[in-house]
Amino acid sequence: RGPAWTNSTTRSAGTALTLVNGIYLNNASITNGPAASRGTYVGTIGSNGTSTIDYIFPAVSTNGTAGLFNVWNCYNRVDVAGFVGMSAVQWTYAVANTWRQQNAQTSYNIAILRGLNEDGVSLTLTAQCQPASATNAAIGIGLDSTTAATGRPNYVQSSATQVLPIYSAYDGYPGLGLHQFNALEYNTSTSASTFYGSGGTSYLQTGLGIRFRA
Repeated sequence: RGPAWTNSTTRSAGTALTLVNGIYLNNASITNGPAASRGTYVGTIGSNGTSTIDYIFPAVSTNGTAGLFNVWNCYNRVDVAGFVGMSAVQWTYAVANTWRQQNAQTSYNIAILRGLNEDGVSLTLTAQCQPASATNAAIGIGLDSTTAATGRPNYVQSSATQVLPIYSAYDGYPGLGLHQFNALEYNTSTSASTFYGSGGTSYLQTGLGIRFRA
């Protein structure tokens, strides 16, 4: 195993790669390991604060169970999918012109690790909302941000007492390293718009879904 990266998105000099005949090799010698260009790069892992390697599928729970995929395979990648949602019936948001994590929940997100920036990542965010009077309500996906939306945010306009569906998506190449996708919401006035998680029913579940390769 090579040394640590400089940070969560930047390779260190000791973990630099070199491509030889279509195979990624270590650019620098690894202590107690192969000399430069003598080791085949097989993947990347990330550890948490207790040196544990997490591979956690997101789930639906009261505040949402965050997903964290800290293992990435270079040559034998498979399709991975997950979904995080809140079983909370509903909540309101009444701050004007400010993106925030939905229902102010810090666990409403999915994070993935990428050793190479080769495969695209696709996410969809669905919501149900009753905008306040004279108010637009929006949702979006924040790439490494809880204050700005990336990809294709979307909104609904005030419509009396109607509860309206909203759909947002992200399709792209987020880059090397660990990246977190956050479910965000937005309101255009200080009048409270109502967002729904499960709506207290068995036939509604809003949330953030992801498909990627690892």
